[in-house]
Amino acid sequence: MKINKQSKLEIGFLIFLLVAFSLMLPSVITMKSDTTYTIGPGFLPSVMLIVSMVCCVIILVGDIVGILKNRNKGTVEEASPDESKEKQGFSRKNGMVRVFMYLLAAVVLILGMEFVGIIASIVVMTFAVLFFIEQYKWFASLRVAVIFGALIYLVFVVWLGVPLPILNWL
Repeated sequence: MKINKQSKLEIGFLIFLLVAFSLMLPSVITMKSDTTYTIGPGFLPSVMLIVSMVCCVIILVGDIVGILKNRNKGTVEEASPDESKEKQGFSRKNGMVRVFMYLLAAVVLILGMEFVGIIASIVVMTFAVLFFIEQYKWFASLRVAVIFGALIYLVFVVWLGVPLPILNWL
């Protein structure tokens, strides 16, 4: 059974991420996760690191199960030329443009937080990513962006009591 190059790269990258996350875990866990009035500096890194590790494990298990199913069938997935171009992902020019656009969106998000606040920046960035990069319809993009912004507000301001800056230039 021959495993294609894309699967090898993906599995290797997932293992690399899991090793890197495992090396970060001891220092993140030792960070204080609560304070007297709100969450501490270690809360979000701990949650994000654990969620990232779980997602990597789920994807890795799914890849390995897919490879084993193909091995048991005795078939090797051969993609058509059009499909193989799509599966090349970030190695293709289109993939690199998408990565650049995501990085640009992250920079605009960070800079926007300074002027319009966190919630507005997140809503605008989410809409821009969904509409311009992922090319969803405008109404679906707007709906997801507004719901996501509302959830961020509810979690941090209402539930956790963390004040978020809004319209810093006023």
